[in-house]
Amino acid sequence: MTAPVRKQNGGRSQKKVLIFESAMVERAAREFPEALEPYSSSALFALRAIAQRINDYANEWLAPFGISAAQYNHLVNLRVFSDRGLSPNELSARVHTTNASVATMINGLEKVGLVKREPDPDDGRSVRVKLTAKGRGVINRAIRVHHEHINASMEGLTTAERKTLLTLLTKVADGFEKHMEDVTSR
Repeated sequence: MTAPVRKQNGGRSQKKVLIFESAMVERAAREFPEALEPYSSSALFALRAIAQRINDYANEWLAPFGISAAQYNHLVNLRVFSDRGLSPNELSARVHTTNASVATMINGLEKVGLVKREPDPDDGRSVRVKLTAKGRGVINRAIRVHHEHINASMEGLTTAERKTLLTLLTKVADGFEKHMEDVTSR
């Protein structure tokens, strides 16, 4: 149940494990039989590990553009979803993080000239975050490279398998949302 990947480490290859070994899951299931369902735990651990790996690799292929995976996520949302910019709250919802994290990111991106804040034409008390010409140029180039890597990493899956994966991941996300709604409504 392990999926090794190789990472360069001072000229040597180092194995990194994406999914913990089944023996570990089996042991935890024996120790906590009332709490742990092995496949759910393994799947969640795998999702988290894969998400971290994707960020690590994206940081590598986005580095030539002077941006990180997190910055890419903010910039691509500004590029794709709104020509009139996004409010910090809208951006926060799109990148699935806190308003404080978005504010910090906006400050950093503004400092290097990739985004700017402008007054919201519909609400003078609010601002909209927009790409600058420099930011638009960076993200336009980065999108192509980013998706070349994403597409290449998914070559092992057929189109039908990719659709199934998306359906299953959506079900997992919906399950978390429903569960948290149930928990908070108690």
